[in-house]
Amino acid sequence: MSWKIHGNWKAWTVRPVSTHRRLPPRSARRRYTLGPRGRLPRLPVLPLASRPSGALVTLVSFLLVTALPAHALNEASRADLRFGDCRTAMADLSGPAAPETVQGQADSLALARCALSAGNLDRAEEWAALPPGSSLSPYGMLLQAEARLERKDYSGTVALLTDLDLPGPAGRRARMLLGMAQVKMGAHMAGRDTLNALLGTAKLSNRGKLAEPGGADPAEIRWWLAQGAIARGEPHAAIPVLEKIWTWNPTSSRSADAERWLKENGVDVRDGTLGDGRSRIRERARTLERLRLYKEALALTEPLPRRDTDPKTIRQMAKLTFRAKDYPAAVRWYAAIPDPTPEERFDHALGMSRTGDYPAAAELYTALYQSLPNTKPGDTASYKVGYLAYDAGDVERAVPLFRAHLQRYPTSQHAAEARWFIAWSLYRSGKLAEADQAMSEVLSQHGRTGLAAGAAYWQARIADQQGRADAARDGYQSVRKRWPLSGYAWFASWRLGETFPSRAVAAAPPAPTAMSTDPRWTRGLALATVGLDDWAQTELAPLTATARQSTDGRIAMAHALILAGDYPGAQSLVRGKCPSPHRITSATATAAACHPRPLGTAAAQSALDNGLPAHLPFGIMTAESALKPHVTSPVGARGLMQLMPEVATKIQPQVFGDQAFHPDDLYRPGVNAALGIAELGSLHAQFGGRLDGPALPAVIAGYNGGPEAVERWLGNFEQPPAPDRFAEDIGYTETRRYVRRVLGYLQTYRYVYGDAALEAPGG
Repeated sequence: MSWKIHGNWKAWTVRPVSTHRRLPPRSARRRYTLGPRGRLPRLPVLPLASRPSGALVTLVSFLLVTALPAHALNEASRADLRFGDCRTAMADLSGPAAPETVQGQADSLALARCALSAGNLDRAEEWAALPPGSSLSPYGMLLQAEARLERKDYSGTVALLTDLDLPGPAGRRARMLLGMAQVKMGAHMAGRDTLNALLGTAKLSNRGKLAEPGGADPAEIRWWLAQGAIARGEPHAAIPVLEKIWTWNPTSSRSADAERWLKENGVDVRDGTLGDGRSRIRERARTLERLRLYKEALALTEPLPRRDTDPKTIRQMAKLTFRAKDYPAAVRWYAAIPDPTPEERFDHALGMSRTGDYPAAAELYTALYQSLPNTKPGDTASYKVGYLAYDAGDVERAVPLFRAHLQRYPTSQHAAEARWFIAWSLYRSGKLAEADQAMSEVLSQHGRTGLAAGAAYWQARIADQQGRADAARDGYQSVRKRWPLSGYAWFASWRLGETFPSRAVAAAPPAPTAMSTDPRWTRGLALATVGLDDWAQTELAPLTATARQSTDGRIAMAHALILAGDYPGAQSLVRGKCPSPHRITSATATAAACHPRPLGTAAAQSALDNGLPAHLPFGIMTAESALKPHVTSPVGARGLMQLMPEVATKIQPQVFGDQAFHPDDLYRPGVNAALGIAELGSLHAQFGGRLDGPALPAVIAGYNGGPEAVERWLGNFEQPPAPDRFAEDIGYTETRRYVRRVLGYLQTYRYVYGDAALEAPGG
């Protein structure tokens, strides 16, 4: 049974279309195991006539839908679904079904998606079969189509999708599935037309375009275009399409499939002995470089024949090996460049330092600033000579080198950093009085830089160590007031023993009538409530123009978008209306929209359960992804907390048991948050008690730089270091800055929401 959609998106009319619903043998169907809480009951399969009439199919389908067992969800189950925890949600099914309500339909769709993910195709299709004409039935038809395609019911899939008109990524996914089904059922030309038309939308045809979360996959589209050509007896037409997958979609699993088919049919895409082969390889390498996958690009191009004496080739290889972090090779290539530019000379020295040969790097930097006095490259090279000594741990030698740099370049672009490292080197040497004076120079000459907060904080620490308690307290309070959103403000609050009272968030104002009476508003909220975020965002997006017409509309829509997982969208609606976090006296609805908490109190409670500060996950999310759930890093980290798929795969059984997992699940905010918080909890278990105070800086450093690096840095101290001292001596510049940034974001969330009452001290 399927339904065709007619009319525009806001005013659907739904008419039945007769299709034959073919089910596999009972022995071939998979069951969804719920674990210790029981097993989900199965529905009986109603036998259908081989060629039923439309009226009979309509009647049978209606009886099938209305005969479904009770499957209403309570609020706890819906929260489980927002976290991606299908197993727990499905174990808690209770109460009568309510398919006549939009929320009841959304509940059924969420359960259908869970069943589909678990491979229970019968149950997925049954739950997705919403009553005819119901508000969310088009989404149900998409899920039904997914199930039918999986069970190889291609004609049934085509019947469901041919006239289905869904907006956004869901609509593009529907068109992709339609094209795939058309190809598989033998309608090759129709499939070609469907897939070609889709490839021309939403920039899907662009080089390196990744699959849309919940939408279309350009590599998959190209793959089925090729399969259609092969099936209709035109393999020559498939070859350029498969080559395009290999060169333009190198990170897709279809890339390996394309390479295998091409090789079996006489095209070895990795053979660089001929001109066409070299062109393909370089094309793929260009895509990899665009995706910042430099190591993969280098591995691909390195075996190619090349003229190693050609200046252009030498420069290209020097740049690529440097970006791929193959520094020994980069140093060799840079040394071979005839008449190098200042930038190339600088990268040569930087590459040398990253091989660990600091003396040779210092010589290269020295030669650079001596030959290019009074230039920006010379300025940076001069500063780097001092930094090399500091980075090597020779703080006694670093101080005069930094001072010599400031004499050579009094107005250096690196003056603030040089003065900071002078002050910190003196502190590390135990020369507290000299360090105090040097910190004063940073404050007086660079008071508007981010380093000023550090200088003021460490002046307070010096006063503390010298027994000047009043001066220390005044210094910490000054840091809190002058730089309230910095990581040093978090350290100052800790030293002062400050806590922030927990605040209940005020409710968002009612949506204006123009929004609340729009069916898309109701559908969007219902879908968001059960974690169907992509669909919810698609429903809500057209209403943002209406929301912007009033303050209440903006705030109401912002909170709806937070529920739907569009946190940057929520922030953009209230930008310009956000109060200063440290001046907030109550958690207003506006303040909560300015500083969203993905998954809200559920995520905060999960953090507490893992021994962490309640708002740490939100600080990590802000630093990692700027609260963008669908972002992918150059190295493949995904989602809010930027988890690598291989790491998430190891954590997933601890959180979700034997529930099915796919790397694309990391784009779902709830799944990503649950796994990321579990990883933070593991780091806390490893580093708790290893610092003389809260372990938080070590936990954050481990999340960014890796636990092995943290162990190495902790090994530099004879006794457990104080948290602030550990954070300042982190060996990676990026990680050192990251820790301060996360602590600053954490402090911001504390101002807005307060500290959770259950938060354990020392977390």
